[in-house]
Amino acid sequence: MEKIKMMGVKKSPYRNEYLFPKEQQFFIIIRKLLEELNFDWEDFETFGFETDEDDDVTKNEVDIKSIKDEINNFTNKDYSIDIIFLSKKIHVIINSHSDKQNEIANILNKYLEED
Repeated sequence: MEKIKMMGVKKSPYRNEYLFPKEQQFFIIIRKLLEELNFDWEDFETFGFETDEDDDVTKNEVDIKSIKDEINNFTNKDYSIDIIFLSKKIHVIINSHSDKQNEIANILNKYLEED
């Protein structure tokens, strides 16, 4: 199972913020997280993959280090998630309508490297 180190966290009842290093396995992990938070597969299945000249999705992932100053948003009935690509880090903000801290933490912990 792919894992990633978390560089920082800030939590409140309806908002959770996480900071990750800009590493390629982030794409795999964030797609798994979105799936476990009940996002529609069609909404995120192509996230992080390259497109060809015809805008068809390829099987090749985008080089994550090439993405800078970009924001992606995913929304479903329970969550709104912003994924912000900075020059060396990725900031993930998860907003919810109710307190979902424990649910999010339980899912995310499966994908975090232990210190």
